[in-house]
Amino acid sequence: MDELPGQTRGGSTATSLRIEREPRPVVVRRHDAVLAATRDALLVHGLGETPVYFVPRRDVYTEHLVETGTGPGLGGREMKFWSVTASGGGLENAVWMFLMPEGETEPLLDHFGFDPNPFNITVD
Repeated sequence: MDELPGQTRGGSTATSLRIEREPRPVVVRRHDAVLAATRDALLVHGLGETPVYFVPRRDVYTEHLVETGTGPGLGGREMKFWSVTASGGGLENAVWMFLMPEGETEPLLDHFGFDPNPFNITVD
């Protein structure tokens, strides 16, 4: 995986992120529903214990999501949240996007982040 250039390392933010391009295809599923499929995923380390895949908006099947609002999210940053309606739904705020990414989060502009716990994320 390639690290993205120009990232902040241990600088002005409380959390230092490491963002890598995932060169292999990534598919995000909830039971039998495919929520996203991409060759342009970003893998983000430093948002929690488990790295998080971020997928470009163009590669997310948004018909399986319903917007649930905005508020503080990962690292206290302002985010927009979606709940999953596919395959029985029941996943509140399990998908998110930074509202105004800047600094080290700027590469995540217009990318959906998927909580790794309730999804089956495969990398081929």
